[in-house]
Formats: sequence, structure tokens, C-alpha cells
Amino acid sequence: MKLTKSNGSEEKPHVMWKGRKYALMPYLNGFRIRSRARGDEIDWKFTHMSADKAGREALKKFEERAEGVRPKRGTPTLEDLIAAYKEIPKRAGQAAEKQNIYCLRSVVRTALGKTLDKAFPQQIGPDLWAEFQKARLDGRLDYSTRRPGNAAINSTVRCAKSIFIPQLIADYAKKGIEIPANATVIKWLPEMALPKPKALGAALLAKWLSLPTGDPMRDAIGLGRFAGLRREEASACRRDWIVEDRGAVYVEMRDRPDQGFLTKTGEMYRALVVNDEFATELLAKPAGHIVTMPKRIRSRDEWFERKPQAWLKPFVGGAKKPFHRLRSLYADEVAEFTEEAVAARQAGIKAASKNLGHTNTATTKKSYLSGDTKPQKKGAA
Repeated sequence: MKLTKSNGSEEKPHVMWKGRKYALMPYLNGFRIRSRARGDEIDWKFTHMSADKAGREALKKFEERAEGVRPKRGTPTLEDLIAAYKEIPKRAGQAAEKQNIYCLRSVVRTALGKTLDKAFPQQIGPDLWAEFQKARLDGRLDYSTRRPGNAAINSTVRCAKSIFIPQLIADYAKKGIEIPANATVIKWLPEMALPKPKALGAALLAKWLSLPTGDPMRDAIGLGRFAGLRREEASACRRDWIVEDRGAVYVEMRDRPDQGFLTKTGEMYRALVVNDEFATELLAKPAGHIVTMPKRIRSRDEWFERKPQAWLKPFVGGAKKPFHRLRSLYADEVAEFTEEAVAARQAGIKAASKNLGHTNTATTKKSYLSGDTKPQKKGAA
């Protein structure tokens, strides 16, 4: 943070602030600094003074801007904003809300060294996000190089900035809280496209099979691994969600307001249970929650948040969300089933076509197979 001069035949004074150069341009016997960069718009004039003095004055302004204008007594803090955020009707569920708040606390603590009750909405903006990124990158902000940790940094910022999305601005204003117009202006770090951590599927299955039937851990892991349920869905799942249809067992996912449960997307679908042993166990369950908590467990949510994660860690290859990794394993298995089903159907079509004496499979599929949706034409083939 000092006034410097560039090398060359002419002296070109400028100020360095947080790794960026701001030129001091001659103006009315003094100097001027202008920036039109989005989120960094400034136009400061330092008339009738030397370059050294103009540079010092500019640094003072940068420091004041970084700290924010000293708020008046009674100005809402970020802690006040969080209280308002919790009350505002929004699309974010309780889990997402909790995660967003946690990430904002992390950003403000890392970037400003403050708790939310000591920071203010006016400090939310490009500088805050950049300072957090810089701190997480060990002091060197780099938007050109992909690094393994960039995705995690972006994820934290993305969650935190969700608190300031435009859809909530009017609600904050009603509570006397003003949000800067550039609050969600962020320059994202480049991310690497990395494969998902390799899971030890066979070892996980063996460990799961060793758990006794009815054990809450067996049921919780089973719902994630063999039905693809999210943690909150597994916690809420009840016996009346389990349906049997044509020999297959499903978990029927839909909004159930009478049970205080709403799906994440609002869509209704059936999640196929891909393990026959677990499917049989689900059908044998009594009414009530599938995962029953021992009497010594006080908080169902706290148990689901911690215990299955710890149990899964040795098997999910370092995944940051162990329970959610089960959802990926489930998706892989369902995709494999689908591929096998498609291959089997294609083989069956070819066999049927050959035995019907058709020269290609198009006629067979169009006019003879039961899966055809068009009416069969008379006299065809």
C-alpha cells in the first residue's frame, strides 16, 4: 500500500492497492484516480497537490472504503440481517438456510476478521468476496490458474452470496436493511474438472451387511445407498412412503404436508430400491419412521448430521459430503441397470426380427412389439 512509480522514460505515478495498480492522472494541478471496472467504480480528485500527497490521500480512501463508512448508531449489523433472513419466506429449505449462514460467517471472519455482529451489510460486495478468496489462496489472488481447492472456495462464496440475491432485497428493505447494489458481483475462481472420489463400494456393502436388521445405521445407509435418498429425506422417510408395484419396491417421493415434509424440487417420483434384501426389510417395517432412533438419542437431526457421516468416511474416498456420495453410487447403479435393460431389449428385438423373417428391426419394433405406442397396421409385413 504505497505510492510507486513505473520504470520508463517518463514517470507515471500510481497507487497499488490489494495487488491492483491505479494510475494517478494529472488533473487541475493535482491528480485523479478513475476506475470503471464493475464493482470497483471510483472517481477521486486530488487537486492542487503533489503526486506523493495525492497517493497518500488515495490510500486513505481505499482504507476507508475497505472498512466501510462508520455506521450510525443503530445501523443494522449482519447479525441483524441474518435474523431477518431467517424470517423471510424463501425457496431455500432449512438445511440450505443453515449452510448459507454458516458460509457467510466463514467469509466475514476470514476476510474481515470480524463476527457478524461487528460487520455491516454495507461491507458486502466484490471486495469482501475477493478478500476471502485471497485469504484462502494464501494471499495471492489468481483468476487464471485452475486449482483443486478453487471449487470449495467458490462453493462457500456461492452459498454466502445466496443471502443477498435480488429476490430478497425488497424484504430486507421492509425491515430497514439496505443491501449494496453490487453485493452479488463476484469474480469466480477457475475450477478443475476432477473425477469424483473413488468409493470402496464392496467394502461399504460388506460393512453394511454386518449391521443387524433394524439397526438405525443400517436403515439410514440403506435409504441413501439403495434408494438414493438425501440425508433429510432419509430422516423423514416413513413406512407409508414404501410401495410395491409389479414385484419392485419403491420409495414414493412427494410432498407430504400432513407429515411436515416437502420435497426439495416439488417433483413427485418413485425411487427404486436396488437391493432386494433391503427392499424386503422395508416392506416388513411397522408404521412410523423407517429409521427409528434409540431412546438415548435426543436429536434426530443431529444424529443424521453426524453419525452416518462418520460411519461412511472410510468408504467414500474423502468426499466432503459422505451421505450425499451414496446418492451418486445409487445413480451409477441405476444407470447400469438401465444400460443392461437397453442392451437386453436390443438383443431381444434382433432375435424377434430374425425369427419373424424381417430384413431390419424397424418393422419389428413398429408393428409387433408390445412396447409400441402406435396402432398396428393391417396387413403389415
